[in-house]
Parts: sequence; structure tokens; C-alpha cells
Amino acid sequence: MPTKAYIAVYIGDPVDFTKYRHTALFFEFPSYSLLMHITGAQGFFEFQKQEDYDPRNSRKLASLIKVDDISDSFTPTSIESIVSTTPIRNGRADRDWNCHNWVGEALNRLIEAGSLEFSKREAAVDKMIDICMEARHEE
Repeated sequence: MPTKAYIAVYIGDPVDFTKYRHTALFFEFPSYSLLMHITGAQGFFEFQKQEDYDPRNSRKLASLIKVDDISDSFTPTSIESIVSTTPIRNGRADRDWNCHNWVGEALNRLIEAGSLEFSKREAAVDKMIDICMEARHEE
């Protein structure tokens, strides 16, 4: 059974602006699930993972976007290793960088590893951006 890859988009907190919408990667492996994301404020982002967490159970979930199925030739350990080592940009020159960028860059690393097609990544990221732009409190 292939691994299912998704982008989770959460409603912004404390207010629902585009820039406050949170994004993460969610993987459904045959035996468990894993959410991977960065948390914190600019300059203090940190990688976090949550095993056996299902974003569909969160009242803050705005959308769960299917990216693609990943071949069984990529183990959960290899997928986690690829995604978890995606660089986090906390420098002064990276003030506009956030979890949205990290998701895109992590998916790029999966493409480089041969586990994901570019067109699937592009379609999912485009949808992620659209959903982020639907923020309720946007001016």
C-alpha cells in the first residue's frame, strides 16, 4: 500500500490572515500517520513531528490537500529523513519566509529524491496558496 502525502492548511490564529494560516505535511503510512511542520515565530522556527495525529480531527483544519501517493520503495523512515532535514531559514534575510515556504521546499526535496512528481507538487502548492488566500480576516 503506498504512502499518501497531503498538505494540511490550518486557520490562522489568533486572527485568520493569509500570513497566519499554518501549513504542514501529513503522511499516511500503512501502519501509522505522521504530521511534520515547523512552528514558532520568524527567527525561531523549529521542526516538529507528531506521530499518529490526524489533522482531520482538528477544528482549525481549513483543508487537507492530497499531493500524491508515494511508492512503497520509499519507507516511512526515508520519507521522514528527507522531510525533517529540510533547511529552516531563521536568518535576518529570511523575514518573509515561513511554514508555507518550508512545505514547498520539503516537497522539492521529495522530488529530488525521486518520490514525487513535479506536476503533483505544483498543483498541491497552488491549491495551498489558494486556500491560504481565503483567510476570513484578510483586508
